[in-house]
Amino acid sequence: MGQNQYLLIGGSGEAGQSAISTIRSFDPNSYIISTTTTKEPVSNSDLTLFGKRADNGLTDAIIEDVTKEGRSLIFQALIYTPALGEVGFPIEESTN
Repeated sequence: MGQNQYLLIGGSGEAGQSAISTIRSFDPNSYIISTTTTKEPVSNSDLTLFGKRADNGLTDAIIEDVTKEGRSLIFQALIYTPALGEVGFPIEESTN
């Protein structure tokens, strides 16, 4: 069987890094593809897809980038952890 591949939407934040750590702990040979809105690679990820925002067109942009990299579009899991606000800002104080 081949290497398990995971797609992590929002890998740079605390939740994303925790997800990567958890995946690595139970599947150390996994291949992790992470997205970020920044221009910095996602730590501990095998492949970073840059400039990805949680909006219309995200799925198509990810499919295009993953395909360009020669990777399969089959994932063991999709983890969605985008950090959409200020770091450390309590979610219960968020408004629309």
